[in-house]
Amino acid sequence: MNQSICIIGCKNESFRIEKCLAPLIENGLTVVVADAMSDDDTVIIAEEMGALVIKHTYSQLNIKSKVKYVFERLTAKSLADDQDYFIYMNASEVFNSQLIGVIKKCSKKGYSGMSVYRQSYTFGTSTHHSRFAFILNSIIFNKNYFRIFRYCDWDFDRSKIHHEYPLKKSCVHNTCTIFPIAKLYIRHYRAGDLRFFEDKHALYSSEEARERLRSNKKPSILRLL
Repeated sequence: MNQSICIIGCKNESFRIEKCLAPLIENGLTVVVADAMSDDDTVIIAEEMGALVIKHTYSQLNIKSKVKYVFERLTAKSLADDQDYFIYMNASEVFNSQLIGVIKKCSKKGYSGMSVYRQSYTFGTSTHHSRFAFILNSIIFNKNYFRIFRYCDWDFDRSKIHHEYPLKKSCVHNTCTIFPIAKLYIRHYRAGDLRFFEDKHALYSSEEARERLRSNKKPSILRLL
């Protein structure tokens, strides 16, 4: 079975990195912490738990370049190859053991990509779009974006700043959707005070708008609200 490599992007996440890493390491996944030069105890905690730390200077929003950089560093150390599965996640996210088990079973079947629902919790309140909408988007509209992907099947040039990744057109038929039943979804805990939350998401939206403009596409007003 090809290994599943979880890349955790973080900076100064010492207050929650342990909760993020624990289920991944306990279930035998290869964990790489892509640290953006933290000046707290994030790196110390991650290394003590058994994660490999790779430091970088990329913007938090430049996810696709970050994944590529980590892959190049791992292959240079003979720790990965392009048949491995990659999962990019934040330190604010938690995978439970039940979901990890399903991901392992899917990887045995050699899927090019796997789509997983993410449920966000903002200030303790469940937010994000509904699970039903996720199922409709995955099955009826057949969107070509996946949270977990085999590196050799990734369409890097079509990737954007999101956590979901497009696959090469020849690989789209070889994918699966993990239905968000029971505990089969990612929990995303948005932390910090309200000002931090607003600043972070205003930055995300402005960057997305600029990218759409560069592609001669009209920015979505809804995304900017």
